Amino acid sequence: MQGIQEIPEYLLLPSIHDRLSEIEYMLVGNPKKDMPTKLVDIVLGKEEKGKKRDTTRSYMSVDDFNKSRYGGA
Repeated sequence: MQGIQEIPEYLLLPSIHDRLSEIEYMLVGNPKKDMPTKLVDIVLGKEEKGKKRDTTRSYMSVDDFNKSRYGGA
């Protein structure tokens, strides 16, 4: 009714860390450095703009790799 949003329990510690990091950045931060990465965004799986996604692949065997690279045979 009052517009207060409940924070899930698994976000409490990351959100506390983020707030303390913001305070530390404002008090002693270097203006040339970017704001620290927020743990809440990491926990929620949000990506930052401009960052590349991890596109690495893993294979169980050399044969799987060769099939993927050379198209079978």
